[in-house]
Amino acid sequence: MLAAELVHQSFPNAVLLMDDGFQHLPLKKQLSIVLDDANPINAHCLPAGPYREPRSNRSRADLVLPDRFSVCRNPIRLVSPDGQTQTPMNYSVLCALGQPQRFLDELNSAYPSGDPLGIRTLLPDHDPLTGGTLLERFPKELPIVVTAKDWVKLRNRKDLGQRQFLIALQQVRVEPEVEFKAWLGQRLDE
Repeated sequence: MLAAELVHQSFPNAVLLMDDGFQHLPLKKQLSIVLDDANPINAHCLPAGPYREPRSNRSRADLVLPDRFSVCRNPIRLVSPDGQTQTPMNYSVLCALGQPQRFLDELNSAYPSGDPLGIRTLLPDHDPLTGGTLLERFPKELPIVVTAKDWVKLRNRKDLGQRQFLIALQQVRVEPEVEFKAWLGQRLDE
């Protein structure tokens, strides 16, 4: 809440894009877009399922995707920290995600040679990735594939040494793009 107040004070005409702000009711939002599978496997709230609140609360959203518009994902692309696209034959995986299997499936689809040794470290979502021996389990000759979110946490570790990291990037767009941009522009102008 404090971050939103600071942004509003410093940049009153800016758009503040938030992830996971929908359920924060005291925060005044001008526009809410919710991404939600049309037919989730588990539609229960925590702790029995992945939802923080009942799905019926989606009625508060201005738009739920997919519905009127669809979400399209390009294949994952691997880049070095300096932005160079890479196509590794083999790699290890390190991630701290709430749903790592989706990431692993999309990574395997884009790079099917994959991690033949099965060297994967899947940590809970929001893990700080500060464990002292975290990187010791990975072979030094294989690049370690991480998400962009996790690279932000890893890049300042003192024990990176000569290890090669590849950052998984995925472009996502809303289609039909022209109609979505028109809808979004109109809503932001209101």
